[in-house]
Amino acid sequence: GSAVRCCVVFGIGVAAGERQSGQQCEEQSFHEAPFIRSQFSNRWSLGVEQTRMHGQGAAMNTEAESRRKFWWFAGGVAVGVAGYFALRYPVETGAKIANSWLRLRGASFHEIPWPGGTVRYVMAGTGTKPLVILHGIGDSPESFALFVSGLLRDYRICMPILPGHPGTPAPDDLQFGHMVQAVDSVILREFGGRKVHLVGNSLGGWVASLFAAAASERLESLMLINPAGLRPDFDPGLIRPSNDDDARRAMRSIFGKRANKFPRIWHNSYARAMQARSEAAVVEMMLSAPTTEEALQRITARTTVVVGERDRLVSPEDSIRAAELIGHANIELIPGGSHLPHM
Repeated sequence: GSAVRCCVVFGIGVAAGERQSGQQCEEQSFHEAPFIRSQFSNRWSLGVEQTRMHGQGAAMNTEAESRRKFWWFAGGVAVGVAGYFALRYPVETGAKIANSWLRLRGASFHEIPWPGGTVRYVMAGTGTKPLVILHGIGDSPESFALFVSGLLRDYRICMPILPGHPGTPAPDDLQFGHMVQAVDSVILREFGGRKVHLVGNSLGGWVASLFAAAASERLESLMLINPAGLRPDFDPGLIRPSNDDDARRAMRSIFGKRANKFPRIWHNSYARAMQARSEAAVVEMMLSAPTTEEALQRITARTTVVVGERDRLVSPEDSIRAAELIGHANIELIPGGSHLPHM
């Protein structure tokens, strides 16, 4: 019986406690109702604002993603177009890339008058040592971009465009005297009476040899890279090709065995570039000019002759003979080197 009573008492006590607690909750709810409504309203407004901001953020993310996709697509198209032109027009594309690289490295392009018209040239480098570089036939200063990359700090580099090449039109009845005069005009303009280091490749080596023969005292040093001028019976098709066969042979003479791996379309590009980048008057001048044999013997400047072991345009034997005619020249043989070892 006591156990039952205890259970009843516990039940009554629990029920009484619940009624009292319920009354207190009702009173508390009555007094706190406005505050709860205010809190609910604030939280609802906050939720709406967060939802709105989330929507805006999602929209912004979508817009950013669309923008990224667009630029990826545009970049892919640009790379594809660049690849197409690089494969179809490799010579022209390479020249443009080299030109842009020189400009990025601070190179500037100039043009001055000379007795035969106007001569264009490139200035590069921040050093104090004057260096003048002469390109070959159908070539341009851009082909020396890699060659000068390690010289820009120490040298002030001048690269004239020889008459008969884009930027420097050939005068009437072009002669080697015009070439030397154009180079001399640029040297005097940029360096005055200072001694210069003179470098010439192929046709540029021919012009440099004639300049040195006439004015070795104005040179600090002379470098001839596969210099032309000793063989008057060269093949015009190799230096200014007009068809695929000539272009193929010319590319082999310049690039060696690497040319065998070039696709046929590159031969067309090379032939077009050589036709566009050198006037026929230059070939006619080279065919009619006397050899440099006598001029080489008058050179007294400190001289180095660079010989490409596999050069087929100017044979290694001719380059070595040029050094022997100078008498005091050093010979630097480039194993496996072609006509343009500086590229």
